[in-house]
Amino acid sequence: MQNKSSLLPREKLELFGINSLSDYDLIAIIIGSGCKDNHVRIVARKVGNFIQSRADRFLSKGDDSFSQILSWTDLDKIKGLGRVKSMQIFCGLEFGRRIYSKISHKVRINSRADVASYLKSLKRSVREHVIVLCLDAQNQLICQKTVAIGAQNRVIIEPRDILFEVLKSGAAGFILVHNHPSGETKPSVADIVFTKRVKDAAEIIGVTMIDHVII
Repeated sequence: MQNKSSLLPREKLELFGINSLSDYDLIAIIIGSGCKDNHVRIVARKVGNFIQSRADRFLSKGDDSFSQILSWTDLDKIKGLGRVKSMQIFCGLEFGRRIYSKISHKVRINSRADVASYLKSLKRSVREHVIVLCLDAQNQLICQKTVAIGAQNRVIIEPRDILFEVLKSGAAGFILVHNHPSGETKPSVADIVFTKRVKDAAEIIGVTMIDHVII
């Protein structure tokens, strides 16, 4: 069998399917070709790294802020991309965002494994994020809100910041999620204390804190 690493992205797609492609491969296929001094794979890597650098800002402000933190003119500044390809990539990202926003309410969260799978991108983050997943009575996702982003191992947040988003969404319950960039999934003493504060405050206002998951 031919070595995957020696194949062009389009050949990998044909032979092994979409799941065999890296993020850079996907971008390379959208771009189609590079230019004289920039191979398509080099340009794709530049684009991928640039978009990833904007990811934290996108998460912190929510889906509606997408056009405020990234535009096709930003992509057009990447050498080897060009105006038309910049527009193609930007429109592809926007289309994906719209599809995601239409189906996200159908996501059902029944376990910690579901949470970890849904927010698996957090594993790559070098900064700590605190996210609240607001659920209806059937555990279907109503919305996802990033309520705080901190330093590598510290974030400042109060229970009211979380419960404000829960009440605004009309959720029956919620799951609190945060990541440890260090890779340690065991809750710290501070995590345990904060969880109790949030749970106690939630009980007072009549909403259910289902879990606190560390990724």
